[in-house]
Order: sequence, then structure tokens, then C-alpha cells
Amino acid sequence: MQPVSPLTKPRAPTSETAKATNKKRAQTPGKFFKIYVLPPEHGGWFLLLGPFLLGALTAAQPHAALFVLLLFSLITYIARQPLTLLVKALSGRRAKSDVRPALLALIGTGALAALLLGILLWRGYTFLLWLGIPAALVMAWQLWLVVQREERQLGIELVGAGMLALAAPAAYWVSVDAMTPTGWWLWLLAWLYAASAIVYVYLRLKQRRLKEMPSRAEQWRAGRRTLLYIGTAILFTAALAFGQWVPALTPFIFALAGAHFVYGITHPCVGVKPVRIGLEQSFAALLFYVLLGAAFLI
Repeated sequence: MQPVSPLTKPRAPTSETAKATNKKRAQTPGKFFKIYVLPPEHGGWFLLLGPFLLGALTAAQPHAALFVLLLFSLITYIARQPLTLLVKALSGRRAKSDVRPALLALIGTGALAALLLGILLWRGYTFLLWLGIPAALVMAWQLWLVVQREERQLGIELVGAGMLALAAPAAYWVSVDAMTPTGWWLWLLAWLYAASAIVYVYLRLKQRRLKEMPSRAEQWRAGRRTLLYIGTAILFTAALAFGQWVPALTPFIFALAGAHFVYGITHPCVGVKPVRIGLEQSFAALLFYVLLGAAFLI
């Protein structure tokens, strides 16, 4: 046997070896759930749970059906991961060996979602089907973009945030057992905040990759889009509050969110880990939705 020199680079594994290794890892329960079940977008959880919390707080009428709706919302959100992986595998973006586990995960989550939806419909909440129409259209569009390899766009995330914000009217309507206009206002407010927060998080993630602290002028230039989004939201909600469609405190709560964004713009998080950015925004979003929900109760 020829001796191997310490300077000799080890041979890279063949594609067949790599596929076999990935397949073996995917067969373990932990890896299966991490790859084929749990969504990789950690921030997406609060884009769903935040609006749901807003709707539930605004109604302030908790009951068993609301818990069923929460489970249904979580399962349908989770089902997006195996569905996306299945489409990628069938379109050639992932190995064909991913088809079977992704399909199994999709069947499992889909069956559970169908059961929970059946319970809600049996309890008389048939109006939830109306919310499924725009959600299905947006999901179909996102899957088409996945096939085209164009799904990683800011605009797609903003539209997706609007779809997840439908949890606000769903939670409110199930709580009050009626499809009232208040639910649509909650959806709009949740979407306005989510859109601003997404743009802000994109800015923070960009800041962490900077090599040095930018000047004040550069900080404001980088934060222009964030200021545009939150400024538009403040002005729009002020008009809604003036017309008495939303609580009078609504624009002030958006202004508090704007103050948080301004602080982030003027204090770049150079070198900060993404998990810290996520925790910061999660706490800020929780505070926003609690305050907004309380405003509707005053």
C-alpha cells in the first residue's frame, strides 16, 4: 500500500457516496423531522403566531375551537416544508431520494390538517374556507417560483407575510363566532407591521456582515426602505384612526415600532449573530401585538 503524505488532500466523496450518506441521515427520526417537517425559516413562526395572538387578544373570548384553530394553523404552516421539498425533488432541484420521505411527511401533516379542519367545519366555522382561497393562490404561486428557482425574493416574503397574517381574522372570527369587518382590519394591521418588520430584519442581517461601523449618513441611506415602510404604516393607520375604523392608539403603537426601527438603523449590529437579531425582533413583535390587541379592548 502506498503511504499517504500528510500534505496529500483526501479524496472528495463521490456524488453516490454523498447521496447515500444523506439518505442514511434522513432515515433517523431527528434528521427526518429537521429536514422534511420543520420549516427552516425561524422568523416565519412569529409571522403566523403574532397575528394569531392579535386576533385572540382582540376578541378576548378564548374557547376550545380557538385551540383547534391554533393547531390547524401550525400544521398547515409546517406542511409547507415537505410540500416545497417534494416540488424541488420532482423538478430536479433535489435528489429523487427525497421524494419518498417528503411525500410521507406531507401525507402525515396533510391528514392531521384535514382532521383539524373537519372539526372546525363540523363546529360551524365554514367561513374559514374563504381565507383558504387567497392562501392557496399564494402557495401555488410560491411553488411555481420554486420550480423556476426564483423563490428567494423580498417581494415573495412580503406577500407570504400577508398570507400568514390571515391568522388574525381567523382567530378573531372563531373567537366571536362571526365574520365581522374587524377581522379584516386586524389582517391589514398585522400585514403592515409584518412587512415593515421583514424589511427591517433584512437590514439588520445586512448590517451584521459589515466590516466596520458605517457613518451616520450611510446608516440612514441603508435604512431608507425600512423608514418608508414604517412611515407609510404610521400615516395610513393615522388616517384609519381619524375615520374611527381602528382604535385611536393604533398609529402611536406603530410609531413605537418605528422608534425601534430607528434605533436599529442608527445602531448597526456589526458582527452580531443572527439568533440575537431574531430574539430582538421576536420580543419587539410580541410587544407590538400585545399593545395593539389591548388597544382594541380599551
